[in-house]
Amino acid sequence: NNNNNNNNNNNSHWTYQNVSAAEHVLGPWDLILAIAGQLPPPSAAAADDRNSQGGVRKVGISSSSTGDGGSSRSDSAEKIQSCVLTQMPRSLSIHEVLPGLDGLPSPSLDWLRAFFADFRPHQRHVGLDDIAQPLFRDLRIHQGRAAIREGRIATCRRFCRVGCPAAIRTGIWETRLGLRPFSEQDLFHFEALCKDVLRQPLLLDLLTNQDMHHVRDSEHFFLFEEQIRTLLLCLLRDAQVARCLAAPSAASITDAMHRKHDSAMKAHAAAVAAATAAVAMERSASSAASTNESRRLQQKVGGGTQEDDDYKNGKLEAGGAVTSASRIPPIPPSPPPLVIYPACEIIPFQGLALLAAPLMYMYDHPAKAYRMFRVLFCRYWSRLFSLSPVGLPSPSLPVLLRTVDSMLEDLDLDLVVHLRRLGTPPCALALPWISSGFVGHLAPDEVLLLWDRVLGLDSLVPLAALAVAAICFRRQVIMSCLVRQELLEAMGDISQLKVVPLLQSVLFSA
Repeated sequence: NNNNNNNNNNNSHWTYQNVSAAEHVLGPWDLILAIAGQLPPPSAAAADDRNSQGGVRKVGISSSSTGDGGSSRSDSAEKIQSCVLTQMPRSLSIHEVLPGLDGLPSPSLDWLRAFFADFRPHQRHVGLDDIAQPLFRDLRIHQGRAAIREGRIATCRRFCRVGCPAAIRTGIWETRLGLRPFSEQDLFHFEALCKDVLRQPLLLDLLTNQDMHHVRDSEHFFLFEEQIRTLLLCLLRDAQVARCLAAPSAASITDAMHRKHDSAMKAHAAAVAAATAAVAMERSASSAASTNESRRLQQKVGGGTQEDDDYKNGKLEAGGAVTSASRIPPIPPSPPPLVIYPACEIIPFQGLALLAAPLMYMYDHPAKAYRMFRVLFCRYWSRLFSLSPVGLPSPSLPVLLRTVDSMLEDLDLDLVVHLRRLGTPPCALALPWISSGFVGHLAPDEVLLLWDRVLGLDSLVPLAALAVAAICFRRQVIMSCLVRQELLEAMGDISQLKVVPLLQSVLFSA
């Protein structure tokens, strides 16, 4: 049994490959807090592995806190923090395997087919049928303008499920998300954020500037580098973001000591009330003895006893009763002031610029693009960088990855076994696509068509379904790969894939 437990612990290790020192920057805050207590500090064995592997270090994080090879819990907080800061990559897409996915809920194929009922082949879609049938495109534009005039969120949500023509996508998205018409107040808010950027540079601005290489190297988005940079810098300084995040932010964890202090203050107030009530009862019971004690004190000449001093100082009442001054517990010390940094409570992660880039094809003014980017980030994209185990139908990243694994196992178990034999499970292959919303991997128009379905279904499940569809589409190429490097090269370019046909084929194939 012990041998089996040791084997299970070894299999449950979460390993990731170290990258260049330039990428060892503080990463997603909730990820660091989730694993900081389990991440072992660098050891001599790790150093030997690094030397033997030519400078490539692999760090194992066991899912259990016990074991012969694990570090003891007595390690100082400084060593753990140093290990986190030096070995934590900025992007979740670098990790090969995320821990604990097997215990998360996963949808069945029947549930997914019911959830994607609008993708059945008999249903016409923008992104497929509008190319061959111009009349269908014109009809969708007419229907979309009518939905915008109607102004109902439910109508626009249903409209998004089968895709939005580019001519009316902006109006459909704004109505579906409940945004009011763009006003001077929105413009003044954006200009105020821009002034804050010029007035007070932040250290996190360096991470934002480093992330811009994704845009700078893209043939689709390099022209919009400065506009995208402006959106990201404004997001860091927008305090309204923290109140609207769909996934837990850093502040929801870091203010735990302040919630504990509030509880202590409530307990202190209850103790004061109880002490006051007890003293009041004793006063009423010893009212007769009070006069005799006063006379006894008046007759004393010279210094008194300690009891007399306590009586004079208000600590004792007549008859030796203790007053409220000595019964009240001390006030709990105040915690250090809670400073929210940055104002949006979001540590900029690698790939954030890509999530803002497609909006440049929708808006001609950065203030309008920023308003849409802020809403999309709070409602959807914040879930892509949270370890919250939120389940279906609106899951966060862990359940999305679990959905990829379970869905591909149901569709093609042989393919899953081959991927794991190559050292790349399906969730690891899909992680870079999902964490970027497929931006940079698909053409911009296909990305917007995919995001139409995200808004229409109010869920990120279409990202997981498309990742499975892309893997199934390249099945023959994947099965011919013999090593992991061949697999990564074969799946490195999926820019020619089409969203709608892939989703229909993987969900409703004959």
